[in-house]
Amino acid sequence: MQLFDVRTASVSLTSLRQVERTSTTSSRQLSSGNRLPSASVDAAGVSIASRTTAQLAALQIGSRAALNAVSMLQTADGGLAAMAQSVQRMRELAVAAANGTLSDGDRAQLDAEYQAQLLQIDAVAKQTQFNAGELLDGRYAAALGGLSFQVGTGGTGGTSAITVAIGDFRTVTVSEGTVTDLGVTVPVNSTAGVADALTIQSAAVTAQQTTFTLDGTFLNGDQITVRISDDNDGDGFPETADVRTFSANTGNPTREARIDQVTKSIENQYPDQNARNVALLEPLGLSRVDSTATTVTFVGLSDLNRDLSEYDFDVSISTNGSGTFSEPVSTGPFFARQESKVALSGTFTPGDLVRVTVDSSSVDYLVQAGDDNAAIATALVAKLNGINGQLGLESITASGGDIFLEARDARTFSLSTEALSPQTSAFDIGGDYKVGDRVRVSIGNITETYTVTAADIGAASPLDAISASVRTALSRTFSAYSIDGSGTQVTVTGAPGESFAVTPTALGPAEGDLLVIQDTRIGLAAEATLAITAADSGLLMIAAQRAKLGGAMSALISASDSLATSARHAAKTRSVVADTDFAMTTTQLAVAQIIREGANAMLAQASFNSKLVLGLLSQ
Repeated sequence: MQLFDVRTASVSLTSLRQVERTSTTSSRQLSSGNRLPSASVDAAGVSIASRTTAQLAALQIGSRAALNAVSMLQTADGGLAAMAQSVQRMRELAVAAANGTLSDGDRAQLDAEYQAQLLQIDAVAKQTQFNAGELLDGRYAAALGGLSFQVGTGGTGGTSAITVAIGDFRTVTVSEGTVTDLGVTVPVNSTAGVADALTIQSAAVTAQQTTFTLDGTFLNGDQITVRISDDNDGDGFPETADVRTFSANTGNPTREARIDQVTKSIENQYPDQNARNVALLEPLGLSRVDSTATTVTFVGLSDLNRDLSEYDFDVSISTNGSGTFSEPVSTGPFFARQESKVALSGTFTPGDLVRVTVDSSSVDYLVQAGDDNAAIATALVAKLNGINGQLGLESITASGGDIFLEARDARTFSLSTEALSPQTSAFDIGGDYKVGDRVRVSIGNITETYTVTAADIGAASPLDAISASVRTALSRTFSAYSIDGSGTQVTVTGAPGESFAVTPTALGPAEGDLLVIQDTRIGLAAEATLAITAADSGLLMIAAQRAKLGGAMSALISASDSLATSARHAAKTRSVVADTDFAMTTTQLAVAQIIREGANAMLAQASFNSKLVLGLLSQ
């Protein structure tokens, strides 16, 4: 029989201790469900589980916070919906009051309900609350930072927060600040400068006239040949020609009478209204033929619309008889070129605009500081010469404060001028402004609103600071205008020749408020018409705010869903790391128990063997 010695017992004892630790850990894991009862089990796992647990808690809180935010915005949206119903009812009453069939008494009754609805709007604004805080009183306006909802797991701002601004929808929000409209301080086109367009010489054409004098004896049947030609390009060879040969009809007995008959027969060859003559002779520069008892005169064209090459012509007459034609005597064509002048007079101021228009082409010059009339004329001449390729003028020059324009040949041109100056309007900012108050300025149909900041109020001179900030804001929005001024005054200067209206207003703090319907009434038909417009504006403001809230609610719901999904996955991750795997842990515990039983049996055997040996030795 093999005996277990002390060394064997020691090994069994060590194994038993290890099994006891494993059994203890497995028991704790099975009883608590936590795979990590202590950091000694899995140090890295404990760290991962700790981070995942914190992330999971943040995701769950963020999801709940997003849903709470949705509830808050739904409360605000409900208040706005109630306001919209009141404003819609006010519009219906205003439409009814604008009807000409109603009496003033009828309108008074309608106005009583109208004013009640107006008060109800303000009551809704004050009563719409969430967690004891008013939502529609402007405390969450954009100028004050809006309302921020933390929906992420890291820090404020950025993608971890959703911000929405809720305007002031009270109808009694006012500002103690003032805006004094100074009106138009410099009227449009009030310049003292004058630009006159003058005609020095009009364009004209004196037609060419070529005259032949007849002499000698013309007999019946003599052949007369007339040749009309035009050498347009000056090369000595006519490009076009008209040649006509006909017989002289000279039945009269006297020489003078025969000559007269010949001159008339030549004239009759070219009747003025003959279509064939127009088609053949106008390209040659000939318009008609005149005759006297002894002469024949060929008359050229004098139409200003023609090219220069079409004004002159060559003509010759010959005969096979004994009659004679003198050498032709020609005059013309003569051209009088159009000359026009722009005369600058008076005093132009910087910002004035001088415009010169030739035909349909215009050049403008904006008067600069230090410009006199001669400098203005010189600048305009430079601009006109820059486009002379399309104007086609012979010369454009300046002399002192005058501009001279000369046409080429018989060309005509139209000339007009304008001297324009800009309008300047101004307003003054005063009163007692507070953070969140606004200065609204409208020019035409465009409006810019500046909201007073803490920096403005904290300046050494708050009104000067507000005025400077308003000037800066207007310069960005109204880039077509010059915004200037000093101290508390703001000036708006437009483009030369432009007339415009500036409407400045001081408002209380708000982003999407209903001040537009404040103090409206429908006791008169004219007031009712204004109330309709105000109600339309109010409905648009409410709709715009509700649209913002709707967008924010959609974003919050989406964020909540996303956070909930992330939380589920984080929970799964934490479960994998920290939760007990019961199947595996139970198996490990069973194995440990079997090993423990074996170890105990080995130790018992070793103890028995020792006693047996000691008993034998003692005998």
